[in-house]
Amino acid sequence: EIKGGCNFCGMSALMTTTMTVMKTIIDITKEQGLRDKVTMMVGGAPITQVYCDKIGADVYGETANETTDKAKAIAGDA
Repeated sequence: EIKGGCNFCGMSALMTTTMTVMKTIIDITKEQGLRDKVTMMVGGAPITQVYCDKIGADVYGETANETTDKAKAIAGDA
């Protein structure tokens, strides 16, 4: 169960074997009616913008700093 109350969900994968869980989490948020309330951010060594788009995430960051900057811009804290 995923509980509401957050604005962002950041996910990172180090290996291709774990990156598939990102889509699973996005799908769970859809099933629970939370998807439109949370900005889904992905990154990590095997992740690309193409993969981000494919799984339906909102934000791709090549680095942790880049992803944080994008989250701040979305939140209006940039």
